[in-house]
Amino acid sequence: MWGGGCQRAGCNAQVNEPNIFPQVGGTVGIRSQAQIATATATALRSATATPTGTPTPTATPTTTATPTPTITPNGCIVNACSADFGSATGTLPITGTVVVSPCDGLGGPAFFVGCIGFTPSATGFQVTGVFSNLPAGLTQVTLTIPVTNAASLPAGSVTVPCPFTVSQGTPELRCSGTFTGVFPQAGGTVTAS
Repeated sequence: MWGGGCQRAGCNAQVNEPNIFPQVGGTVGIRSQAQIATATATALRSATATPTGTPTPTATPTTTATPTPTITPNGCIVNACSADFGSATGTLPITGTVVVSPCDGLGGPAFFVGCIGFTPSATGFQVTGVFSNLPAGLTQVTLTIPVTNAASLPAGSVTVPCPFTVSQGTPELRCSGTFTGVFPQAGGTVTAS
């Protein structure tokens, strides 16, 4: 039985659906069982209607490959290299480029005036070189050499002191040092300051 105003107005109807009540002041119609079945079927079709139109596909994420940097093998890991400065005349700093070639160009002695030689070893390299024709008062220079690791990746720089000496009556700056785990960077700039 319905509650509320319908009972006061004398409504006498039975509804078998829970939580469904007639609207007070609403219109009540009488339907046959066939009409009720048709109305129920229509309501069910509307409730389960299929969507119209073509579904829009969602975008598939794409992966962009990150380029692998190309590493140029450092020729100074297995070959004798050098940096030619000429004579240490003029003002400091002076620079020389590391090339894959010994100081004399033939694989000969590393002590070639104005050239700094880099001799590789299994674990690093040795630095040797001489500056002559020195400006007055110059008593030492320090070399700053860019280096790589054994995989040819940049590994900072190393420094080598080149102290003042006199060889056979000639004033010189002799450079000498040994480094492990790093190699001079071919194409890098060595600075004497």
